[in-house]
Amino acid sequence: MSHFLLKRFSRYKNYVREKLTEITSPPVNLSKCVIHCCVQKTGSSWFLKVFSDRLFRNSAMLRIENPDYNYIPQPEGYIDRLSKINTLGAIICPLYVRPSDLKHISAPENTRCFFVVRDPRDLVISDYFSIRYSHPLINQWMIDKRKLLNELSIEEGVTERINDFRSYISTLREWGSADSSDIKIVKFEEIFGSNQEQEFKKLMQFCEVSIDDSVVTKLLRKYSFEKVQNRSPGKGKYNHYRSGSKNQWRKYFTSKHIELIKKQAGDLIVSLGYEENNDWE
Repeated sequence: MSHFLLKRFSRYKNYVREKLTEITSPPVNLSKCVIHCCVQKTGSSWFLKVFSDRLFRNSAMLRIENPDYNYIPQPEGYIDRLSKINTLGAIICPLYVRPSDLKHISAPENTRCFFVVRDPRDLVISDYFSIRYSHPLINQWMIDKRKLLNELSIEEGVTERINDFRSYISTLREWGSADSSDIKIVKFEEIFGSNQEQEFKKLMQFCEVSIDDSVVTKLLRKYSFEKVQNRSPGKGKYNHYRSGSKNQWRKYFTSKHIELIKKQAGDLIVSLGYEENNDWE
């Protein structure tokens, strides 16, 4: 199937999902809005599954609003698209934006926003395997990148992804310095770690979303790595959900990779709390 047909099918699927949601949605609290922001490879598909689940929507009294668009490259017209997002009674998920883009979104005063951050080194590895093996070929860029990565060795491919990591770095850096009581930075390694239920409850408390503990337990069991992919975190080399565990980069980074990413994002890795200083190896 061509990337054009895949894109058309994806849009049709999202349209059907939205219409079904409108028909079956429970009452919502129109004065509330939660915005889930992220970059790729930080569990956005998982969050979308959880927030779209009727069990969550019934308990939280929020509907799901999926923009299905990456705003970070800032193409022409992105501000207009952001301003048209319907925020009333919604949990917007996922939204690929920077903190400076939030001012273009018309949302209630008590809106809460959270951004999922991840160790930049693991982002590189997850991004590499996703592009090379599992991500849907939704555009020509993805087709060209997959072709390139399959022509390179793993070592060469990881180098290519580090060199192409600038948009991630600038976005992570801006979120890392965001200073607002309405914004929470959530670490991927914690929300998908051994204390996931506790971390998810803390996130919902910050978002001022009331949800029964029993509902949280059921949802996290339903969408655990083992249930969703029939495996443990980090174990499916070619799977789109492969990198559920941390420090995957240690299996693939060479000394050259370490030197290269230190030059590009050494200060970021430290400021985000993944290393105490830039002397790691």
